[in-house]
Amino acid sequence: MDQESYTFKLQLSNLLDEIDRGEKKHGPFHSLHEGYAVILEELDELWDEVKKQKWSRPTMTHEAIQVAASALRLAVQIQENEGWIPFNKR
Repeated sequence: MDQESYTFKLQLSNLLDEIDRGEKKHGPFHSLHEGYAVILEELDELWDEVKKQKWSRPTMTHEAIQVAASALRLAVQIQENEGWIPFNKR
Protein backbone atom coordinates (compact mmCIF):
# COMPACT_ATOMS: atom_id res chain seq x y z
CA MET A 1 0.00 0.00 0.00
CA ASP A 2 1.46 3.38 -0.95
CA GLN A 3 1.66 6.27 1.54
CA GLU A 4 -1.27 8.20 0.01
CA SER A 5 -3.59 5.19 0.20
CA TYR A 6 -2.51 4.52 3.77
CA THR A 7 -3.12 8.15 4.78
CA PHE A 8 -6.55 8.18 3.12
CA LYS A 9 -7.59 4.95 4.83
CA LEU A 10 -6.29 6.21 8.17
CA GLN A 11 -8.29 9.43 7.89
CA LEU A 12 -11.38 7.51 6.76
CA SER A 13 -11.02 5.35 9.87
CA ASN A 14 -10.65 8.53 11.97
CA LEU A 15 -13.80 9.90 10.31
CA LEU A 16 -15.82 6.80 11.20
CA ASP A 17 -14.50 6.93 14.78
CA GLU A 18 -15.49 10.61 15.05
CA ILE A 19 -18.99 9.88 13.72
CA ASP A 20 -19.38 7.12 16.29
CA ARG A 21 -18.04 9.36 19.08
CA GLY A 22 -20.39 12.19 18.12
CA GLU A 23 -23.42 9.90 17.98
CA LYS A 24 -22.62 8.37 21.37
CA LYS A 25 -21.88 11.72 23.03
CA HIS A 26 -24.64 13.88 21.52
CA GLY A 27 -27.13 11.52 19.91
CA PRO A 28 -28.83 12.40 16.63
CA PHE A 29 -29.43 15.96 15.53
CA HIS A 30 -32.88 17.16 16.56
CA SER A 31 -33.37 19.23 13.42
CA LEU A 32 -31.74 20.34 10.21
CA HIS A 33 -30.97 23.63 11.92
CA GLU A 34 -29.07 21.91 14.70
CA GLY A 35 -27.10 19.87 12.18
CA TYR A 36 -26.25 22.99 10.21
CA ALA A 37 -25.24 24.84 13.40
CA VAL A 38 -22.91 22.01 14.45
CA ILE A 39 -21.28 21.94 11.00
CA LEU A 40 -20.86 25.72 11.10
CA GLU A 41 -19.33 25.57 14.58
CA GLU A 42 -16.87 22.89 13.49
CA LEU A 43 -16.05 24.84 10.32
CA ASP A 44 -15.40 27.96 12.41
CA GLU A 45 -13.00 25.98 14.59
CA LEU A 46 -11.19 24.78 11.46
CA TRP A 47 -11.10 28.35 10.13
CA ASP A 48 -9.61 29.57 13.45
CA GLU A 49 -6.86 27.00 13.04
CA VAL A 50 -6.27 27.91 9.37
CA LYS A 51 -5.76 31.58 10.30
CA LYS A 52 -2.96 30.82 12.74
CA GLN A 53 0.53 31.56 11.49
CA LYS A 54 1.86 28.47 13.24
CA TRP A 55 -0.84 25.85 12.98
CA SER A 56 -0.63 22.31 14.24
CA ARG A 57 -0.99 19.49 11.72
CA PRO A 58 -2.73 17.17 14.25
CA THR A 59 -5.13 19.92 15.35
CA MET A 60 -5.86 20.97 11.76
CA THR A 61 -6.50 17.34 10.79
CA HIS A 62 -8.76 16.82 13.80
CA GLU A 63 -10.82 19.91 12.99
CA ALA A 64 -11.18 18.87 9.34
CA ILE A 65 -12.32 15.39 10.43
CA GLN A 66 -14.90 16.97 12.76
CA VAL A 67 -16.32 19.04 9.88
CA ALA A 68 -16.56 15.96 7.68
CA ALA A 69 -18.08 13.83 10.46
CA SER A 70 -20.74 16.43 11.26
CA ALA A 71 -21.64 16.81 7.59
CA LEU A 72 -21.85 13.06 7.04
CA ARG A 73 -23.94 12.58 10.19
CA LEU A 74 -26.38 15.19 8.87
CA ALA A 75 -26.46 13.65 5.38
CA VAL A 76 -27.33 10.24 6.84
CA GLN A 77 -30.00 11.70 9.08
CA ILE A 78 -31.54 13.61 6.19
CA GLN A 79 -31.98 10.30 4.38
CA GLU A 80 -33.36 8.55 7.46
CA ASN A 81 -35.70 11.24 8.85
CA GLU A 82 -38.57 11.86 6.51
CA GLY A 83 -40.42 13.53 9.39
CA TRP A 84 -38.15 16.57 9.40
CA ILE A 85 -40.02 19.53 8.00
CA PRO A 86 -37.89 22.01 6.03
CA PHE A 87 -37.93 25.47 7.65
CA ASN A 88 -39.44 27.11 4.56
CA LYS A 89 -42.34 24.60 4.58
CA ARG A 90 -43.52 25.31 8.16
